[in-house]
Amino acid sequence: SVSLILFGIFLLKQIETQYSVGLYLALLAGLGYSLYLFLLKLFNKSANIDLLLLIFFFGSIFLSVPWVQSGSPLPTLNQVPSLIWLILVPTIFGFYCTNKAIEKAPAGVVQIVETSDPVFASLLGFIILGHNLEMGGWLGCVFVLCGLLLLAKHQS
Repeated sequence: SVSLILFGIFLLKQIETQYSVGLYLALLAGLGYSLYLFLLKLFNKSANIDLLLLIFFFGSIFLSVPWVQSGSPLPTLNQVPSLIWLILVPTIFGFYCTNKAIEKAPAGVVQIVETSDPVFASLLGFIILGHNLEMGGWLGCVFVLCGLLLLAKHQS
């Protein structure tokens, strides 16, 4: 099942060759996130809202440095509701769910299941934004989903 997932991710990423720097940064982010999941489990930390807010506080400070250096403007009032929604729903709620999953499953299993995000991002991009997926992208989605289904069946 893990091999199917990894092969599916490989196929999905093959369609993004013109974005190689972004791809490497995304891989680095995935490595960092995997390390976070592993360390959370290793140190037997509880995934409570206090830890979540602390991580986001320090993450915001860390990310403010490149933002200030880039000279990006402050968001306009029209953009604030969208930013609040992005902060609360996909970011904090998703992160909270991941932390709760870590309490109930091995870190490796949680990380593997979270590899489904390229599938959902690709499908949402296709459905909502009209992005086209080549045959390799569709096959990658199928491989990842099949691997996840096998993993879920094996875990139950």
